[in-house]
Order: sequence, then C-alpha cells, then structure tokens
Amino acid sequence: MPRSRGTNSQLNDNEANVMIAIREAGDNGIYGYDIIKVVKVNTCEHVSLSAGKLYPMLHRLEKSGYLKSRWGDSEDDTYGTGGARRKYYQLEAKGEEAIEEFLKGFPEKYKRIIEESHRPADIQDCPFPVPI
Repeated sequence: MPRSRGTNSQLNDNEANVMIAIREAGDNGIYGYDIIKVVKVNTCEHVSLSAGKLYPMLHRLEKSGYLKSRWGDSEDDTYGTGGARRKYYQLEAKGEEAIEEFLKGFPEKYKRIIEESHRPADIQDCPFPVPI
C-alpha cells in the first residue's frame, strides 16, 4: 500500500483520515458506519469510503497495533432489534503517534497538493487530508 506522498508517515491518506475520525470519538470508540460519515464530513465530502475498503483497512490497522476494538453490548448497540452487533474501534498509543507523525508533514504536503492539482480550491478549506 503506498504511503502518503511527501511525508515520512507510515500511514497513507485514507488510513490517516480513518484514524483521525477514531481519535475524535475518544474513549468510547466509534463503529464502522460512523467512521465513514465522519471521514466524509472531515474531508468536505471529497473522500467517501466504502465498507469494502474500510473494514479491511481497520483489520490491518488493528493487526499492526494502531487500533484496538471491542464488540458492543446491548447498551451500545442502538441499531434496533435484529440489527447487527457493532464493533467499536479506539486508538492505541502507537496509532496516536502515527497520526502525529502524519500531521507533522501535512501542511507542506497539503500546499503541494493545492498547487499541483486541478481540483477545486474549496479543498483548501477542508481540515484533513484529501487524497488525489
């Protein structure tokens, strides 16, 4: 998997977006569908992850020690009767360090993306990585 251009980060842009969404959730964790929604909002709707991309990525990040997960119980799962049990994700210390490393190189990388891309200037207003 290619790493983020222009940084020394171990994360690619989508992984960083996902982990930032998980970090925003705090100690309670966040489940997959909500991660997808948060990433979309954080990137001004320029990044839309599918479940088919997200869940293998979450598995890899967990296996690499960046994340931990837990299955929700009936109090956590408000999906409704008969709904699937939710798996909640939280950052490990290694994940927090990886995000910080990613964000160190982010401003320079972001400036290059704006200058080099043919994408609309409105991505300048987005707070988080917008992959090209």
